Amino acid sequence: MKRSLTACVRGFAAVLLLGGVMWLMPGCVTHAEVGYGYDYDYYPDWDVYYYPSERIYYWHDGGHWRTGRRLPSHYDLHAAHHEPFHGHTRRPWTERGR
Repeated sequence: MKRSLTACVRGFAAVLLLGGVMWLMPGCVTHAEVGYGYDYDYYPDWDVYYYPSERIYYWHDGGHWRTGRRLPSHYDLHAAHHEPFHGHTRRPWTERGR
């Protein structure tokens, strides 16, 4: 009798645990669903992305994308037009169809 009562309590606890997990599952969301990601400044004339949160530039050079805290000297972004770009990756050029 004691053994069957213990098994019954364990079974009931398992049902409660599983029910709690199932109840919480619909509330789970991914980062992309709630707007998380990376906010860049994109300079279309130069094809340069700037990630201000970490002060990192991404630029296209010789068929490859480069990354650094400073751009090569021939880039002049001071007067260049830029537009905001919200991406979901640390490789923003992959999201713009490059």
